[in-house]
Amino acid sequence: MKIPLRLQFVTIFVTIFVVFATLLPSAVTAFPFSASSGVTELTPKNLNGFLNTHKPVFIVFYAPWCGHCKSIHPEWEKFAKSVKDVVRVGAINADQHRELGSQFGVQGFPTIKYWKMGNKKGMKPSDYQQGRTSGALQSAALAEINNKGVTNVADEAAVIAALKKSSSGKSVILFSSKNKSPPLFSVMAQSPHFQSKLAFLLATSSAKALATSLGVTKFPTVVVVTADESAKGFSVEQYTGSIEYTSIAKYLQAAIGGAAAEGGEEPAADGAKKEEAKKTATPEEAAAAAPKAEPSKPKAAHPVRPVPLVPAMFAPYCAQGSQKIRGQPPLCVVSFAKETSLDDLFNKYGNEAFLFFDGTATSEHTRKEFVQQLGLSSLNEGDAVLVRAFKAEGCKHAVVAGATNEALDLALQKAVNGELTMKKSDVFVALTAPTDEA
Repeated sequence: MKIPLRLQFVTIFVTIFVVFATLLPSAVTAFPFSASSGVTELTPKNLNGFLNTHKPVFIVFYAPWCGHCKSIHPEWEKFAKSVKDVVRVGAINADQHRELGSQFGVQGFPTIKYWKMGNKKGMKPSDYQQGRTSGALQSAALAEINNKGVTNVADEAAVIAALKKSSSGKSVILFSSKNKSPPLFSVMAQSPHFQSKLAFLLATSSAKALATSLGVTKFPTVVVVTADESAKGFSVEQYTGSIEYTSIAKYLQAAIGGAAAEGGEEPAADGAKKEEAKKTATPEEAAAAAPKAEPSKPKAAHPVRPVPLVPAMFAPYCAQGSQKIRGQPPLCVVSFAKETSLDDLFNKYGNEAFLFFDGTATSEHTRKEFVQQLGLSSLNEGDAVLVRAFKAEGCKHAVVAGATNEALDLALQKAVNGELTMKKSDVFVALTAPTDEA
């Protein structure tokens, strides 16, 4: 039977349409992973920094041409978003970075490796052999999170006992309707930034008397308790933000840093003498002894976008006494890398206490001042340095070598989460213009 010509054309058209429809998901799930996917694309430059965390780490090794890799792409994105902030999820194009595939014994694509919770130094990854749906991956990853740093409490006596072990005299309590610490709280409890400084306590629904005593009326609720000389033995401050990692981490950073932010307390003996003097002095004597107020100098308003690094502007924005951002000194990000887009990073971290300075047009003289005053071994054209004023004098700093957008983004995310390792310096950077630029 002869098929009509028109029907032949229809058949060909339908076949072409089906083929394109089949190929379309490949375009949607194209590699590399996008910045909004929650997956970090890894290279030899940023892999070590990515692994420098106490959180569990899951990495998929892929090749862009691999059909099975394309199939796992959407599941890997869903997985990354489902464990945001508590598990690090990365991806390595092992066809491009074959040395990494060889280093970790990758023999086929896709291959999934994971690192357990804790310090990754000397830790070898394990091969992931379970299901590859987002749900299976999420279950496997969360199973790696333990409650090692969390203590259950049921009454005020247990809270006071925990405060005595805290170097900051503070504890954070999560009141939860569940009997087990949630992953967010368990991961935060083991952050090197908070370990020993804060006691992480879990009060379940059975601790109703403790909740009432601390003014907690709903679950979940986070409170910070601080040891004091009151009859109760501590004061209570309730966290009112959203129950998510970054917001709580920032709140706790402020809680443990605020007490000594302005130079600490006066010695008890001297303080007692001054209080006694106040009681015995006449109003006239007290007024004469009061320190005379000096006219305050206006503080420089913060720039609303990344600005060029100018020596005369750096200290007013970043040194001690400069205007704070939401109660804390700004983290000043100085990039000497031409390939870094500070505008993109500013758009992403615009709500954080970060200021961005473009140092690509500055001379070698300026980089040398950072090196000499902070005691750095070197600071190259492609690097970035992060600086934050510390207490009454000095600063904390960290260098991001080879500061691509990805590397600097990773460092800033660590800063947000309280995981960025920064060194202390006894002086703040005092930049000066070189003689040929004066």
